[in-house]
Amino acid sequence: MKNMIKLFALAFLFAICEIQDTQAQYRQYSSCDIRKIEDGAQLKLYGYEPSFSRISNCGPGDEEVPFEFRIYYNNMTVLLNMQRAMEAAQRAAVERWLLEQENNFMEEINRQLGTKHTDFKSAQKEFFKNFEKGYRSVENIAHAIGASHSQKSRALDKEQEQNTNEFVLIEEWRQFRGICRPLGTINCPEQSNTIVRGIRLGSTGIITLDRLWDETLADFSEKEYESARNQSWSQGIYKIVDDGSLLSEMVNKHIAYYNRRNLGDKVFLMTTYLVQYNNRRSGPMSVPISTYKLPDFWSNTTLLEMGKKKAPGLTDSQRIFQKNFFENEAERCNTMSSSSSQGNVHETGKDWPR
Repeated sequence: MKNMIKLFALAFLFAICEIQDTQAQYRQYSSCDIRKIEDGAQLKLYGYEPSFSRISNCGPGDEEVPFEFRIYYNNMTVLLNMQRAMEAAQRAAVERWLLEQENNFMEEINRQLGTKHTDFKSAQKEFFKNFEKGYRSVENIAHAIGASHSQKSRALDKEQEQNTNEFVLIEEWRQFRGICRPLGTINCPEQSNTIVRGIRLGSTGIITLDRLWDETLADFSEKEYESARNQSWSQGIYKIVDDGSLLSEMVNKHIAYYNRRNLGDKVFLMTTYLVQYNNRRSGPMSVPISTYKLPDFWSNTTLLEMGKKKAPGLTDSQRIFQKNFFENEAERCNTMSSSSSQGNVHETGKDWPR
């Protein structure tokens, strides 16, 4: 009997030790550890190796709230509900990871730019400045567009010298015409054989001379007006570069484009920006997911239009060369005069006694 009691006591002690050992092994894995293992395994199913340290906020001594679902056995809807609950838990885990990425982006921006930003928004703003200025060279291209319009203005001024010469020849022949043959008695071969706009002056009458003058004046006026416009546009383009408004507008467009996206798209999009800028010396890279192709917010045409908005207005001495300027001004004055007259009649009528 005594031996039996000893055997029973030994067996009981052995059982207690086994239970404690099992519990000790179980406690080696917290719920955070289990989630990390499960999430990592799920990613591997799709061919991904997770490179981040964790997708939860669990740290030393912390416990993540475990995934909970009470299984019931009265009908098969339990399968659908359990699936939805698991998917929701997975989405929550991914969203926690996504929320952490703006800090990672800030660190990467600081690395690429050599800056020390402490918040993502300011880092992103400076990044987009460098993206447009250092990678896409928007300011350099705008300067080139401004220079091209300045050059066009000078070319038009040069062409006007030909029109000025034509004016001189036409007016000179008007003076010589009466004394040179065939109307006069003097031979004027140099003047009479001069060609203006394909016509020999010695063969022209008054009507033809007037027509040549009008055609020359029309060409001169058009070139004068276009020269002034191109020079004004050039100054406007230089201004948006020099005052920073061009770069500021491009940055705001990139930020607005980013902010319109959902959280997942933001992470993909900002990753695309950073990868491209990090490899900027290799030129534009192919983006395998078309949704995240980086947007273009300008072209030569849009840069010119931006410059026109900041361009100085033309002076009256430049505007008078615009086609139909005097007709348009006369119409404008008539319209203003008519409106003013109607207003005066209306106001006067209000004072009449009834």
